[in-house]
Formats: sequence, structure tokens, C-alpha cells
Amino acid sequence: MIEVGETRRKPDLESRATALGYAGLIPFAAAGLLIWLQPPSLSWLVNGFVYATLIYGAIILSFMAGARWGAGIATGDSDKLTPAIVAALIAWLAVLPRDVIPGYDPTYSVRYLILLASFIGLFVHEVSARDWDHWYSGLRFRLTMMVAGLIILIMLGLNY
Repeated sequence: MIEVGETRRKPDLESRATALGYAGLIPFAAAGLLIWLQPPSLSWLVNGFVYATLIYGAIILSFMAGARWGAGIATGDSDKLTPAIVAALIAWLAVLPRDVIPGYDPTYSVRYLILLASFIGLFVHEVSARDWDHWYSGLRFRLTMMVAGLIILIMLGLNY
């Protein structure tokens, strides 16, 4: 059995994970760019991107949480399971339609803030676990900081 910290390295694992990780930033960057350009004739597109990117963020957060769940199963470490499901539930809360829970009607900024806190919280949990290869920890740090910056850019644009 492969331990989580002992990834079998294929020659292109690191470069492929890096390229795909950065590609995952595209929806966040597109929403951040569109919200600041705000072409009046395309306000429908901007609104659609803001909403779609919120959903995408919840999907990515759940994907990252699933990686923690998988690490817990692979290593037999049940301590990894709880933070994984908590992150997925928080992602769900960020995209939950208004008034499904009576009185629950957060603004888009609050929803993005929920995602931002969750991405950072999941990263902090991963760092404290110290069970990823060094190259992956560095990649996760860079990607998390970029996602955080882009979410902040989106939130600022929403409140501008």
C-alpha cells in the first residue's frame, strides 16, 4: 500500500498536477476580470459568471475535501474524515438557495467569504497534517493564495 506522503512518482505527475491546478484558476480569474470590466451590455454575463463561479468554487472545495477523505481512508487515519466532510458541508452552505433554511439569504459577498474561509481552513488543516509531498504542499499553498486573492477581487468587485 502507498502511504499518502510516499507518492509513487511518475515522471510527469508534478508537472501535470501543477498545470491542471493552475487551469483550475481560470473560472475565478474570468469572474474577477468580468466583474471589474462590467460591460453594461453584458451585465447578464457578469451576473452569470459570478453565480457559476460560486458554484464552481463549492465544487472545487468539495474536490479538495475529497482528497483529504481519500488520504484518511488510504492511511487509516480517521482524523482526516471530519475536516473533509465539514469543508464539503460548508461548500454546500455557500451555494444553498436562499430561504431553503428560513431566513437564510446571504449576499454573494457573504457566500464568497464562506468559500474563502473554507479554502483557507482546509489548507491550514492540510499543512498541519504534514502528509503530502513537499512539491504538492508548495503547489497547494500557491493555488490557495491565488484562489483567495481572486475571491477577494470578486468580493471587492461585488461591493464596488
